[in-house]
Amino acid sequence: MASRYHWIRVYYVWRPDLPDEAENHAVELAAVGGSEAIATHNTRAFARTELRFSGLRVMTTGELIAED
Repeated sequence: MASRYHWIRVYYVWRPDLPDEAENHAVELAAVGGSEAIATHNTRAFARTELRFSGLRVMTTGELIAED
């Protein structure tokens, strides 16, 4: 997976308002970077966000690997 990473410069901050403040950065980086998905074991926490981005899916790492 590391071979697919690229640096993204963030100029502004979105506040998705997840229950765990420490997880907001994952949504912010995915939105700025134009990501198609966030891979996490904690999909329930990301389902409760107040700020939604169309085309951004939240999936487990197993689901991501199965798609590849």
